[in-house]
Amino acid sequence: MASDTSQKRGRPLEGVRILDLTRHLAGAGSTRILGILGAEVLRFEWPHPPALDFLRLSGPNADGVPGMNRSGFFAQTNVHKKSVALDLSTPRGQEILRKFVPLCDIVVESFTPGVMKKWGLDYAGLRALREDVIYVAASGFGHTGPLRDYRSVGPTAQAYSGLTAMVGLEGCEPAGWGFSYMDHMGATMNAAAMLMALERRRVTGKGEFIDGGQSQHGAALLGPMLLDATINGGTIAPRGNRDLYGDYAPANAYRCAGTDRWVTIAVRSERDWLALCRALGLDDLAARPELRTLVGRRAAADEIDAAIAGWTSGRDRYQVMDVLQAAGVAAGVVQHVDDKAERDPALAARQFYTAIDDDILGRKRYEGVPLTSEEFDSSITTPSPWMGEHTREVLTTVLGFSDAEVDELAAAAVIWEADVKREGRTS
Repeated sequence: MASDTSQKRGRPLEGVRILDLTRHLAGAGSTRILGILGAEVLRFEWPHPPALDFLRLSGPNADGVPGMNRSGFFAQTNVHKKSVALDLSTPRGQEILRKFVPLCDIVVESFTPGVMKKWGLDYAGLRALREDVIYVAASGFGHTGPLRDYRSVGPTAQAYSGLTAMVGLEGCEPAGWGFSYMDHMGATMNAAAMLMALERRRVTGKGEFIDGGQSQHGAALLGPMLLDATINGGTIAPRGNRDLYGDYAPANAYRCAGTDRWVTIAVRSERDWLALCRALGLDDLAARPELRTLVGRRAAADEIDAAIAGWTSGRDRYQVMDVLQAAGVAAGVVQHVDDKAERDPALAARQFYTAIDDDILGRKRYEGVPLTSEEFDSSITTPSPWMGEHTREVLTTVLGFSDAEVDELAAAAVIWEADVKREGRTS
């Protein structure tokens, strides 16, 4: 019997505090994961270029109007965080930042290598302030090696890693892996590294420096393609939606009824093949003995694909998936973004999306972390912070500054705080 979710314990990382100096998605996405799992994430940022995180002004924006606190992209990436607006280009800003280090378990940054060292806040500098600190650097090419000073964004690291060349239609130029895939993977891998470091420190009492280069994260996903090139000396060219190594046949995306509507089907065994033929009424293909073998089906791939497409093209894609799944054949609808947001019953049942209110963005659905547990809560309860929303709160409660000291820092433009009452935030 399923347990009562109301009896779940709290979040597993409660009591962990993170000093978040990240920007963009690869860095900020990693602290997002730990924040949802219960860590207190103190996000340090500044509202003026060049320090401003461009995600704050990136679309889509509320009502199509750009603004510091109107970006859906930023909102998605920065739930469960507190925003402290501190000018780190000033000596006083850097001095205040140093005061936070002994009070934080993890320091995460995504600057170009060398920035933290310039401030005296590289790993050696941080260890002088807290010996067991965990320091995670999320850059494009890492802090060592000949490319350490090169600039990068997700698609850049993705291309350099070798992933971009793997994806596309046969005979066409590389298509890549969609929107900043390596930013998402970098965030996930950096989050895993932080969890590993927390566990290691629990056992050994020691902190560590973790150097996460996005291009390295991408190279780790090459898997059998790199092995094939190493052993066989070949190159891996895009093959569209067909199985790259021929372990499945047929294996492709097939057009369904409607505009740009598709379903994927993958068959590996003779049992799967015969089940597919029965479900689609392809008795003539089922009767051919050579097609009962993987080698035979691979040789007749074009003929088989045409027969399958002839059946799927006149049918609803969800109907196709349901019919084939009922027959025991692996099949899945190629869903669009609006399908995921509005129609996906599996994610709804697993409570992957949480709807919460924001005074500017309105009621918005946020992605959770892609796992569920009966033992802890991983739902989204706190929207992304407005720029400087928590500056005063954090300085007074964490560092013990007085309101007068905060006022003086604001007057000196060392800090900046949002006027949440004037601007309308009610929570």
